[in-house]
Amino acid sequence: MENRLFLLEAPVEPTNNFTGGTRIILNKQSDGKLTDAEILRPIGIEKSDLPGLVDDLQNLEQAITNEKSRAEAKDAEHDAEIAAEVARAEAKDAEHDAAIDAEVARAKDAEGSLETSISDETTRAKDAEGSLEVKIDADVSAEESARVSGDASLEAKIDADVSAEESARVSGDASLEAKVSTEKSRIDAILEASDADKDSFAEIVTLINSVDTENDQAFASYVLSNDAALSTEVSSRISGDASLEGKVNADISTEVSARESADLAEQNARIAGDAAVTAAFEAADSVEKAARLAADASLEVVLSAEISVQNSIDQAIKDGVNGALVEIKSMILNAVNVGKFVILNSAVGDGVTVDFSVLINGSGAIYLNGLLQERDVDYTFSSVVDAKGNTQGTFTFNVAPETGASVVIYGQEAIAVNPDYYGNFTPLA
Repeated sequence: MENRLFLLEAPVEPTNNFTGGTRIILNKQSDGKLTDAEILRPIGIEKSDLPGLVDDLQNLEQAITNEKSRAEAKDAEHDAEIAAEVARAEAKDAEHDAAIDAEVARAKDAEGSLETSISDETTRAKDAEGSLEVKIDADVSAEESARVSGDASLEAKIDADVSAEESARVSGDASLEAKVSTEKSRIDAILEASDADKDSFAEIVTLINSVDTENDQAFASYVLSNDAALSTEVSSRISGDASLEGKVNADISTEVSARESADLAEQNARIAGDAAVTAAFEAADSVEKAARLAADASLEVVLSAEISVQNSIDQAIKDGVNGALVEIKSMILNAVNVGKFVILNSAVGDGVTVDFSVLINGSGAIYLNGLLQERDVDYTFSSVVDAKGNTQGTFTFNVAPETGASVVIYGQEAIAVNPDYYGNFTPLA
């Protein structure tokens, strides 16, 4: 017959000097005699209740173990996901670094090519300017030579014309003097041969006119012809001088215009060359700036996406951990609500104490600042059974909780048995 433990309330007849109104009665010989005993209600734990309690405790421990395994598996899964994400992020960072390096190399190459183009354009412009200066110098030198040669030719022609004119004049004068001398001789001969008394020049002229009318007319005609030739020569000389001066002035004006046109063309060429170099540099610089801005914008988009992905992963990890904590808390609360799991003790850390003891069935669970601690990692658990059969459990932290830290112990409450309820009763296993 199994042992049963009941609380009996009845008058008790004193036996063997025992007094009292309540005794623990077993199915063995008792040291008291009951009178009109009546079982009102069972108090305490019956042996038949223990399997259920043990099963509940085992189920709770199994649930905790399962939850721990699930949490560890989830942590491992999260660790794997984090490691994969870290590897992906590192690979993406390496890809970004490679892209940045490639862009830097491309930009440097572009800048080098641009500098080479600018240098080539500068060299070409300088060469063109040098060639233009050489051509201008050559043209000026040729023009000067032509002018010198023209001036020499003109002077030679003028000298030749003047010499020819002088010769013609000398020859004409000599011829005229010869004719005048001849005519004078003829007049003298006439005068010598005349018997008339010629007292005056008028008489001589009248005489001559009357004697040699033909020669007088010839002489007058010659004089008129010579005067006309002289007038024609003077007019020709004046016209020639004016024509020569006009030609010289026209040549000088043409040369000045040509020089001014050449200078203007050179200036325009210089301005156009400078404008072309400036435009080429500005265009290349604009392209480079646009490429840099596009690369920076692309990199910023990639980094923003990477940050967003990392934030999503962090949030997913937080959500998973919070879900696991909620599940554990719910399990504990459910256990407490059905009277299987209760707060056995709560304390406040002082930075020194590491041992926290409590009457407990099983091993229970301990929380530090609301966080479940892991046995054999954060603390160790030991228990002893005292002389009264009560289980005294001790939670020993590896590191003393800091001052003000909250320490809460959950577990199945141990049943304290009053020795007055039994004699030499051995607690049920």
